Amino acid sequence: MSRTIGWGVVGIGDITGRTMAPGMAANPHSRVAAAASRMLSKAQEFVAGYDGARAYGSVEDLVCDPDVDAVFVGTPNSMHTDVVLAAARAGKHVLCEKPMGCSAAEARTQVIACRESGVLLGVNFHNRFMPWVSRARDLLREDAIGEVVTVEATASFGRRPPSGWRDDPEVAGLGTIFGQGVHALDLMAHILDRRPADVVAFLDYENGRYRVETQAMVLLRYPHGIHAYLNSNQRQPLPDNDFVIHGSRGKLFARGLTRSRFDGVLELHQHDRVTHWECKNPSGASHWRSIDGFVDALISNGPAPVDGVDGLDSMLLTDAIATSASERRVVTVADRGLD
Repeated sequence: MSRTIGWGVVGIGDITGRTMAPGMAANPHSRVAAAASRMLSKAQEFVAGYDGARAYGSVEDLVCDPDVDAVFVGTPNSMHTDVVLAAARAGKHVLCEKPMGCSAAEARTQVIACRESGVLLGVNFHNRFMPWVSRARDLLREDAIGEVVTVEATASFGRRPPSGWRDDPEVAGLGTIFGQGVHALDLMAHILDRRPADVVAFLDYENGRYRVETQAMVLLRYPHGIHAYLNSNQRQPLPDNDFVIHGSRGKLFARGLTRSRFDGVLELHQHDRVTHWECKNPSGASHWRSIDGFVDALISNGPAPVDGVDGLDSMLLTDAIATSASERRVVTVADRGLD
């Protein structure tokens, strides 16, 4: 592996252009080497801002470029798996945008393909890289609030109705759950360091106004008596992004911190004492840290900071959420199904 990682970018939409590609260019050990789009002119326009980068009209051509060491997959959800598999066949490492696809079966296929090809597979759960998250994990390990009892999370950027491919279930899969809810659910798993066992969920489509859900209410049961709740929505008029962990001797309250790009406050409540930490989240900062972590893993031959199994766990949970909502019952989260 060269000391400078050449990125091939597939899916050159807003997030890629505004945060991910600039983060690749800013990392001292990586650069944007190529971009692909079905409209070659769009790829050419995109790479014009990156010295020496090449434009391609297909994924197959991009993954054959010898200067591409890793591929970032930023396409619509239903297209993720085809790009990941093409990259794996070509021996390229992969950082895939969340969710990994539209089903756990797709995610499992990606994990197996990358393992068989000997390439690293990472997932862009960039919210893990917000500074408050590591502090919260440390506080739980230090037993600052005792045994965890309940977790509450809200994830909403305010009223933002789905449009375009995001309102097409064949392409998007789910709506607000895939758009933002998966980040909060991933934070739960990451901070608690455990997978949920059972879920029950209600999805709302605003009386059929939209083809994907704009609000999701999810209850989760974790092992060892922990229960959790998520309200993920695009219906409320104002943002609402709090994360609360209740313990047997106190609580952690992350005010406004379930989504990146927003500043907030982390509070540790212990009986009559409250400790505050101001948390700054500059736009794009957590995305850049996600890139930095993946680049470091490639250079050091280490594990991805958020790997394909983490992404598969997320997809197994969202499969269970979708099943629970459609069948109106409690659903057990399936096993990974990996050897």
